[in-house]
Amino acid sequence: MDILVSLEISEDNAKLAGSNMEMAGYGQMAEYMVGPALDSLEVLKQRGEKFDFFLIDADKGNYPAYLEYAISLAAPGALIAGDNTLLRGRTLNSDKNGPAVMAMRKFNEMIATDERLLSTMLPAYDGLALALVK
Repeated sequence: MDILVSLEISEDNAKLAGSNMEMAGYGQMAEYMVGPALDSLEVLKQRGEKFDFFLIDADKGNYPAYLEYAISLAAPGALIAGDNTLLRGRTLNSDKNGPAVMAMRKFNEMIATDERLLSTMLPAYDGLALALVK
């Protein structure tokens, strides 16, 4: 049976996600890991887990690290989606250089140029990057 693993920063977020999964009829198909996502990703890596899909939608400063973990945890043919890649246009504005913007620019460059990936960027609303792991 396939399982969804949701990495949540807080117990409240995990409970909300669990409630939504229950209402959708998938409550028994989800595992919630609470705490910093980088810690949870390391646990998954140590367990030797492999996944078919990743949605990166978290603290922007760690997007580059999340991408590296996703690639290392990906089964061949897995899909990686990165949300908020345009940061409402800030990643395209050279006058904006805050930490989140700089991290997202790095993520965008990584996902576009990494030879392990086939990727594209969808510029709708706040930007969505999609990559297929080779």
